[in-house]
Amino acid sequence: MLTSDDIREQLAQQDRELIQQSREIEELRAQLSQKEREAARINEDYSQIKRTAEELRAANEALTFYLNRYKRVKEKILPPGSWRENVVRRLALPLLARREQRARLTGTLVMPATRSGKAASAVDSGAAVVAPPAAWCTDPKEPPVAIVIPNWNRLGLLRGCIESIVAKTGYKKFHICVYDQGSTDGSRQYLESLAGTVDAILAPDNSGFVDANNVMIQRYAAWDIVFLNNDTQVTHGWLERLIDTAYRSDSIAMVGPKLVYPDGRLQEAGSEIFQDGSARAYGKFEDPTDPRFDQLREVDYCSAACLFAKRSFLNRVGGFDSRYAPAYYEDADLGLAARAAGLKVLYEPRSVVVHHEYSTSGGTAFERMENNRKKFVEKWGSSLGRQRRNLWEAGSPGDRQKVLVVDNIVPAPDRSAGGGRLFELLLLLARHYHVVLAYAGTYALREYVKPLESHGITVMYPGYAKAMPRRSTILTWTSQRCFLTMIFRSFFSNCSAWRNNTRAWSAPIRRIAF
Repeated sequence: MLTSDDIREQLAQQDRELIQQSREIEELRAQLSQKEREAARINEDYSQIKRTAEELRAANEALTFYLNRYKRVKEKILPPGSWRENVVRRLALPLLARREQRARLTGTLVMPATRSGKAASAVDSGAAVVAPPAAWCTDPKEPPVAIVIPNWNRLGLLRGCIESIVAKTGYKKFHICVYDQGSTDGSRQYLESLAGTVDAILAPDNSGFVDANNVMIQRYAAWDIVFLNNDTQVTHGWLERLIDTAYRSDSIAMVGPKLVYPDGRLQEAGSEIFQDGSARAYGKFEDPTDPRFDQLREVDYCSAACLFAKRSFLNRVGGFDSRYAPAYYEDADLGLAARAAGLKVLYEPRSVVVHHEYSTSGGTAFERMENNRKKFVEKWGSSLGRQRRNLWEAGSPGDRQKVLVVDNIVPAPDRSAGGGRLFELLLLLARHYHVVLAYAGTYALREYVKPLESHGITVMYPGYAKAMPRRSTILTWTSQRCFLTMIFRSFFSNCSAWRNNTRAWSAPIRRIAF
């Protein structure tokens, strides 16, 4: 026979079950709402694609109509295989092709005069100052702009860069200046062929990115400047959008575009600087259409691969700091200089530029970065205190302890049984700790990062850092600087390879599990 205590216990148990079921129902409702929002977004995307397809279909029909008309007229005047068609092909078409190429490069560009009144020569030491045309200086929000490009033995990249500027820049008040640094690959001959349209400074030797740009900053002393690498291709509207954003406020010093790789992946949506001087390109390797990267916002700095700088700001700071010559960290330094002057650096996602990263610097880029990082910290150490501690700091909400997991298995059930076990281990640990996964494998991990990040897991992998791409660096810096409670390592090979690293940084760590 049930007592009153038994009945109360049963009722209490039923209440707890009802509360648990209510929580589960709320979670299911939240998931349903999320799925409904995703479905609505997909429907909206589908509608947009459908409208675009209709527009393209109409344009294609019009194009087909005019092409057919052209074909009929051409066949009437120049019957296929006739002697008249052969004459046209041999004489007229090559001439038209040469004129088209010449027009594409020259277009409406006119070489501005120097302060002496003479046109700037294609062969120049860079000492003469180039003044903008007076008609270009009437509207303060539409300034004359000098696009400055250092070059050294990259003829193919330089040609593509210049041709993209001419073809895809709608803004009229600009001029191109190329500082060639003793090239021997035909770059100089190419620049000489553009005499009167491109201002070429032909230096005797390679002085590097910093010094070359500083010469061009001084040469175009009354112009706003766009720093542009020769391994870039611009897209339609790129310059107009940078200028429009820069002149929304007097507090804006510089504006950078969205940089993408030639394969379409995002390279940079602005960059962040850390207390130790390391830097991360925000959004590197991710989808450039992600809404996170389509927001105009203030950043620590933008890469000088493409960077718009107001003349008023350059007059205050004088250009790049020569301590960073030949290259690297000069753009980060300029970003902090803007902040020190009470000004802002903005990321403008509407402006898109394709960048072949490290195509110019070669294999010494990472060593130069590390050397200049130390100089950067020495100069700005007192100002870096407001930044996050370092690139590898995994910020935890509240007081959650951090656990590092080191593995070379892809943490995904669809890859292997071991991957499934690792995935479940990470989720289990994430219930109680802030988990940091240092991936030591060679497989491209990027597509498996988001499922882990959705559970609050921080993932660090080769390519995560702009300046620290090697696996050994990832493991060393993560274990050294993440303020960890435990480290998990799997497989004898991992334990053997990184045991010295673990011992070196095990003093503040309570447990190391193998």
